[in-house]
Amino acid sequence: MVALCTAAGITMPKKRGRPPKTPSYSSKQSPSPSTKHDSVPFDLTLFQHRLLNFEGFDDLSTKQASDLLKNLDVIKEKLKGKHGVDPDIDVVAETQMDQPKQIMDNIGAWNIRGANHPNKQKEISMFCKNNDIGLFGVLDNKLRSENFNEIKEKVAPGWNSFMEFGINYRGRIWLLWKPDLYKVQIINHDMQFIHCTVKEKRLDKMFELTLVYATNDAQTRTLLWNAIVGFNAGISRPWLVMGDFNAFIDPKEKLGGNQLDVNALAEFRNCVIQSQLVDMSYFGNHLTWDNKQLGVERVFCKLDRTLVNDAWIQEWPQAQTEVMQGGISDHCPMVVRWMLSEDRRKDA
Repeated sequence: MVALCTAAGITMPKKRGRPPKTPSYSSKQSPSPSTKHDSVPFDLTLFQHRLLNFEGFDDLSTKQASDLLKNLDVIKEKLKGKHGVDPDIDVVAETQMDQPKQIMDNIGAWNIRGANHPNKQKEISMFCKNNDIGLFGVLDNKLRSENFNEIKEKVAPGWNSFMEFGINYRGRIWLLWKPDLYKVQIINHDMQFIHCTVKEKRLDKMFELTLVYATNDAQTRTLLWNAIVGFNAGISRPWLVMGDFNAFIDPKEKLGGNQLDVNALAEFRNCVIQSQLVDMSYFGNHLTWDNKQLGVERVFCKLDRTLVNDAWIQEWPQAQTEVMQGGISDHCPMVVRWMLSEDRRKDA
């Protein structure tokens, strides 16, 4: 509106005094990109009063500006009548439509130490519900094939799932997902991992997921490390590797207990380096497992973690893992949280 008045040759007199203060936003008043814009009907009288009723304006300047405002109001009425456009509302609506669609995604994993007991089943179900999880890995669940489907309907009714039972036919890795949110294609699986591609249906985003539950045997874990390194060779899209690795990368990731197995530590570290993976940013508990013993017998370790490749970081740099309290398990559950945005580049 100021531009219209200036184009008409109206000179706005400068007001004396201190310049207006620049608004500052505290943490409680920070502007939000999701703020809702409510349209207000155009009030010519109020607009004139607020913008034109300054000291120093002569009658001619006020009349010229008022005429311009009336002409603008006439143009608006013509737009409404001829084209059905309301500039006060439709411009705001168009601005909102131009914003990319965003969706919060939550993916979790938890070594639950057995899921046969009803209390454990209830805990898994409530955990997924309370954290709005759409894809979840239940590790060391110890479920048997004969009661697996029955328990699955109690824990996650309507969800799809895939179970890796292992060599002793007791459930080791259980992957569950909501079919309305995700399409999962199993690529490879073993007693220590499930590797799959995941498609987020709402925004058509795809990534690779490797859900891990490593064995306690260091020699057998080398098979897992080799598999992860092998997956990396054929992956170009974002890749998330999460679960219980039963190993740690740094000596600082263990407190108490026996002397460190330096060779096992080095093997896991080399796997991570060769696979070009890094720890995802996380908050919450640093050490994810403890033996629940008392006094000097207490041991803490970081056995559970989330790793990502560079493609993941480039696509979702804001993604974080929340490491929560273990509760009924000696392992801490993990939830990966990130915001998915609609890719406008496909239309460019």
